[in-house]
Amino acid sequence: MELEVVKFGGTALATRKQMEKAAFLLKQKEKKKILCVVSAMGREGFPYATDTLQNLAGTKISSKENDRLLACGEILSSVTFSSFLNERGFSCRALSYLESGIKAEGPYGKGKIVDVVKEKILCYFQKYDILLVPGFIAFNEENEIITLGRGNSDLTAVALAAAFSLKKVILYKDVEGVYPYLHSPIKKIKPYEHLSYDEMEILLNSGANIVSYDALLLAKEKKILLYILPFETLKKGTSIDENSQEKRNAFGLFIKDKGFRIACKEPMKVKEELKELFLCTHTLLKEEKIEKHSYFFIPETSQTLLIKRKIIQRYFRGFQKEENVEFQ
Repeated sequence: MELEVVKFGGTALATRKQMEKAAFLLKQKEKKKILCVVSAMGREGFPYATDTLQNLAGTKISSKENDRLLACGEILSSVTFSSFLNERGFSCRALSYLESGIKAEGPYGKGKIVDVVKEKILCYFQKYDILLVPGFIAFNEENEIITLGRGNSDLTAVALAAAFSLKKVILYKDVEGVYPYLHSPIKKIKPYEHLSYDEMEILLNSGANIVSYDALLLAKEKKILLYILPFETLKKGTSIDENSQEKRNAFGLFIKDKGFRIACKEPMKVKEELKELFLCTHTLLKEEKIEKHSYFFIPETSQTLLIKRKIIQRYFRGFQKEENVEFQ
C-alpha cells in the first residue's frame, strides 16, 4: 500500500470553491491511499472556525467541555469535505476521533500524544482510498475528546506519518511557502525554497506561525520531510528537512508595535552589522534585546518604513521577486 499524509488548513475548506481546489490536488494522487488531515473551515467570523466556536462559550465552561466544543470545527470539516469528495466520485470516509487512533494524555487543551493506534485506519483503507482525519483532536484514557493545543492540526499530520514510518508530509496552506518577511502585496515576495529544521525553528521562535512548533519538533525527531505548499497554485513552496543549504545568518524580519525582531543564528553579529545602518539613518534606540536566536530593537523615532527597507536590502534582497516554479 502506497500511503501519503496531507493536511489542508481551514482556508482551503472555507468555501465549496476552495474545496474544489483541494479536490483537484487529491485527484493527482488517485493511485495512492491518502490520510487527509483537516482543520476547521475558515477563520474567525466563519460559523465553524475555531475562534468563532471559542467565542460561543461563556466563562462558566470547563476545560473538558471546551475541548468538546472546539473539536466540533474539525469534525464538521472532515465530514463535510468527505461528503463533498464522495459526490465527485472519490472513495472517501471521515474518521471519528476514536477511529483515527490518536491517543493523548495530560490536561484538556494541552494533550500530549502517547500513541497512534493504526488498526482501524488500516481496516478502513481496505474499502476506501481517502480517509479524512479531524486535526488537533485525540482521545484520552476515558475515551473523551482531548485537544492537542491550538494550531496543532499540523501535529496530527506529522504524528500519523510517524506512526506509519513515512518520510514526507504535505501541509497545504493559503500562502506560497515560508517568507522571510511580510509585505503588501505579498505576491512581491519570493518564499524560501528550502529551510532546515533548525532554521525553521529560529523563525518560529521569533514570531513566524506558518507551521506548528510541536509538529516541527516531531518532524525533526523522526526526520520527516515537510512540504509547505499553496493549495491554490502548483508552485513549489518550501521544503523543510535536516539539511541546511542557506549560508546566511538572518532568516526573518518581524515588525510589531514599531519594534523590529530579526531572526538569526548569531544575534550579536547582526547587532554589529546594523550599527552602520543606525548611523546612516540617524537612528537612536530606546530599547534593544539580544536573545538566543533574535535581535530585537525599538527605534526612538518613527522611521519604520525606512529601517524596514534598509534591513530588507541588507539581508533579504534576493526575496523581492517572485519565481514561477512548478512543484513536481
